[in-house]
Amino acid sequence: EMVRALQSRMVFVAIVSAGVDVFVGTIADMLKVDDWAANGFDWDEEGMLRGPAPTQVNSHEKGLMVEKLARIKGLEPESIVSVGDSSTDLSMMIPGSGFIGFNPARQRAVDAFEAAGVPVVLEKDLRALWPHIFDGEEFPDSGEGD
Repeated sequence: EMVRALQSRMVFVAIVSAGVDVFVGTIADMLKVDDWAANGFDWDEEGMLRGPAPTQVNSHEKGLMVEKLARIKGLEPESIVSVGDSSTDLSMMIPGSGFIGFNPARQRAVDAFEAAGVPVVLEKDLRALWPHIFDGEEFPDSGEGD
């Protein structure tokens, strides 16, 4: 519902994860996001796992992928808002962009978000991000109910 509402406003929605592409790709497909980036595995010509593929998204340097997506899509940093649940996700906050801490996984993340001066949404409902993205505006009623 949140992704669909953002896309109805012409917002480009992407997932940047240091996780495994097989899982992230499945989630990205399920949510119908516009793009995603994650890390994969290296397979040999017989389909046997050789190990991890070269890292595409380093957990402490996610901003590099955010910058790359911004260049590809022609986005200005001021139009970008990243959302994350861990302190390492703060690396997505490239200069000029925004960040929202969402449903922090650990107290360390809450502390890091507060130290960075970013808004923090403690609940698990993605719709609670809306007023932070759209300056106090309530999430639009889809007419479909909860």
